[in-house]
Amino acid sequence: MSKTSRYDAKISQILDATEPGERVCELTGEKWTMTEEEIEWFKRFGVPPSRMSPRTRWNLAIGFYIGYQWWWNKHPETGKPILSGTHPATGIKVLPDKEWFERDFSEKGIEYQVDQSFFDQFRKLQLDVPLTATRNFEETENSISFVSSGDINSYFVLACQSRNSLFSVSSGKIERSCLINWTNTVFDSYFVSDAGRIHNSKFVIDSGDVIDSCFTMNCVDISNCFMATSQNHKKYIWKDEQLSEGEYKKRIAEVDFSSRTKMQEYIDEFFDYLRTKAIWPESIIVNSPGCDGEYIVDCLNLKHSYSCANGARDCYWVIQNYEKSEYNAFVTGAYGTSESFYSSGLAECQSCRYSNQLKSCRNLEYCTECFNCEDCFGCVGLNRKRFHIFNKEYSEDEYWTRVDELKCAMLDRGEYGDFFPLKFSPSYQPQCGPALYLLTTDEEFEKLGALQFDPESEGAIGQDLEQVGDYVKSSDIPDRFPDNADEWVGKPIIDEKANRRFSFIKPEIEFYKKHGLPLPDKHFVRRFQELNWIMNGARFETRECSKCSKTIQTAINKTFPDRTVYCMDCYFKYLEERG
Repeated sequence: MSKTSRYDAKISQILDATEPGERVCELTGEKWTMTEEEIEWFKRFGVPPSRMSPRTRWNLAIGFYIGYQWWWNKHPETGKPILSGTHPATGIKVLPDKEWFERDFSEKGIEYQVDQSFFDQFRKLQLDVPLTATRNFEETENSISFVSSGDINSYFVLACQSRNSLFSVSSGKIERSCLINWTNTVFDSYFVSDAGRIHNSKFVIDSGDVIDSCFTMNCVDISNCFMATSQNHKKYIWKDEQLSEGEYKKRIAEVDFSSRTKMQEYIDEFFDYLRTKAIWPESIIVNSPGCDGEYIVDCLNLKHSYSCANGARDCYWVIQNYEKSEYNAFVTGAYGTSESFYSSGLAECQSCRYSNQLKSCRNLEYCTECFNCEDCFGCVGLNRKRFHIFNKEYSEDEYWTRVDELKCAMLDRGEYGDFFPLKFSPSYQPQCGPALYLLTTDEEFEKLGALQFDPESEGAIGQDLEQVGDYVKSSDIPDRFPDNADEWVGKPIIDEKANRRFSFIKPEIEFYKKHGLPLPDKHFVRRFQELNWIMNGARFETRECSKCSKTIQTAINKTFPDRTVYCMDCYFKYLEERG
């Protein structure tokens, strides 16, 4: 039985009158065709047809990701520095996780005005209620990490389960590794993206079961290979040619990664090979019937989706939906979540809409940073609450009466159905989800209404780096690993290309020494961005198969935009020809 009868009557009239056809995004001017399938999803959730294009909706939702960024914010009461993914220039406050969970932010509840802009009132509440600084789901040990699943002795890792690792994102069971992205079960490896079961390897892309290898792409079950692409069940491959064991060992003994100049030559050669000679498949969709999009593994019936795995099913336009997430539409970042719409960062939630950063919540709308809540609307920072509007509690009957009134007023003003404005995001957008995964440009960010600010403003890089007057230039970092490497720990460095300041930490220096690698000359955020951008993005284009000229849809790759792409039929034939 409906609890918002007035709203339901209004939305029913709107949806009954909605016809498929061409639309123009009100925010960016992009044209798209609203299909009958899209309209059916609006009807399923009882929400108005969007005035924004699907791509704009993705940009706004994923714009609330952390992405990969680390800033110094301040305790709102003591001024003590707090490391967080929330940039201080956004105006959003943070508290250490433990302290946050000890507070009750229903004390911040406000009496909303139904005839005034919902988003203006929400913004005041958002700026008043702090967020969790690191949002670690599991307790960490001697680590610098965000959204942790349990990190031990790891530094600058995000959404990981790691041990003795560095600069990694969205990866599980990684040990003694550095620069790992979207990967599971990695040991003693460096620069690995979208892979699994990797041991003692470097520069591994879209591969699985790789041992003692360097520079691999789209390979499975290989060992002792150097510059191998689309190779399966092989050993001793050198630049896609089969060698004898003796010849391979002779050549690999001459490989030297200790010089940054020489290592960059290897990288350039490998990337040029991927750009001009390697064959790329139309898409990477594994054991996923009824799915289309990119990077989909063990899923069912996902339409136009990206980077989903582990039982996600029956979803529409979703990004990174995992662990049996189902019946979601326009949801970016979901874990064990179902029946949710146009939201971001939902873990173990059900029936949530227009919300972000929720965990174990049910029936929330327009809420952010809430845990274990049910039946709340327009709330920020609540834990174990029910029947709250703008953080103020109501009786069950009054709650539903007010929600019905509020949704009707928002619908009449054209607010209900819109996601939070991008300027409400706690993140610095050029290092956030849109730039990393949707390949969104600075020009597009301006159209999307993102906040514009200097990333190093408001003390975001910390006093230690901010107050130093004399920096070592990144071009002056030794080409080879120096004998006095320990003297580089904590030394202020300016990345001349990115114009960002950074320094090395002791575990990082120790990793490079152990693995025979040179000191990098780039800010660690730029290193991760370059790692991420070798993957295909969540942005698609229509092109021809380079073999048979069949029209295909494939994901755009920022690093390799003009690569050679085969349709799946031609790609499988290519693999068969290679044995």
